[in-house]
Amino acid sequence: MVAIAVFSFSMLTIVGLLGTGLTSAEGSSRNLAMANIERFERANLEATAYTNLVGTPSVTNYFTDAGCPTVLNPVSSSDNPYYSVSYTTNSLVNSLTSSGAAKIIQTSVVYPYPANAYTNTFCFFIAQ
Repeated sequence: MVAIAVFSFSMLTIVGLLGTGLTSAEGSSRNLAMANIERFERANLEATAYTNLVGTPSVTNYFTDAGCPTVLNPVSSSDNPYYSVSYTTNSLVNSLTSSGAAKIIQTSVVYPYPANAYTNTFCFFIAQ
């Protein structure tokens, strides 16, 4: 009886911690995906000429749940888009830059696609 009681108590503790562990793993996975998306978007913006960063681009990029770029109409079930990313560009006149012009690009990451229940935003500061 004592062994069964000890076993039951330990199993209840383990089952109680299971929800916390799953939530933590989900948050960690989402943070990694956001870091991958930010890295990809930063590389795209750095490869774009400053003069082409005008207005709001009409292009939306799509990413998998791991943060890898994908297409809107996937060819396989592993390419299903989970995050959609769009951004807006704001001109900023700043005396700290040598040319006096800079842009702030606000990136909105919306997930899950297409339900769009959550949004994360991050900004890039680009000077001419």
